[in-house]
Amino acid sequence: MTADEFEHPEKHSTHYLQKAKEDQSFHYYSNEKIIRKLIDKMTIEEKVGQVIQGDLEFIDPSDIKQFNIGSVLNGGNTAPYGNKYSSADDWKRLSKEFYDASIEIDGIKIPVLWGTDAVHGHNNLVGATLFPHNIGLGASRNYSLVKQIGEAIALEVLSTGVAWTFAPTIAAARQLVNHGHITVNNKVVDIPSFQCQINDIIGVKAKSTSKNIIENNFKENY
Repeated sequence: MTADEFEHPEKHSTHYLQKAKEDQSFHYYSNEKIIRKLIDKMTIEEKVGQVIQGDLEFIDPSDIKQFNIGSVLNGGNTAPYGNKYSSADDWKRLSKEFYDASIEIDGIKIPVLWGTDAVHGHNNLVGATLFPHNIGLGASRNYSLVKQIGEAIALEVLSTGVAWTFAPTIAAARQLVNHGHITVNNKVVDIPSFQCQINDIIGVKAKSTSKNIIENNFKENY
């Protein structure tokens, strides 16, 4: 992936879609018919249960089975069996228990979706690799490094029996400084489009209006 492809994906989406279609190892599979068949055979209670997501702190496999729950949220402060020191084997055991408790329609099991907050590493698992937060990784503008980190996190999450992570996120920082008031190496720059380099000197335009605007923005937001 080139820098332009990373920064302007809208210009290259058609290209990637065409490449996927040409890749003989990639096969499109439509499961629309089986989904419709399962939905048609579900009761109202089963349908309602499938769109409910319970927090891991308040739900266990018996609840999944009793109420036909469709997914489980594993937030930043929860872990299997209420033990924040749970091992990888504990995670895998609970994942299997959730699967076994999944709703079954016409002999077909609909697996529970278990999602965890692995936003900068599998951070709920003791011993997992932790990385900087997304906004820090984004600021690095090192797209190949970010991709490798994402792949590493995905492998660690999958190794514990969890197939869904609430990441990546779009870390959108608030712009507290108006355009034309910041300087880099004594030159006025346009904030969103300027990429600073190591050893660049960042400052404020030498005008009282620029300094007042910046000071007021920070007072209002901090």
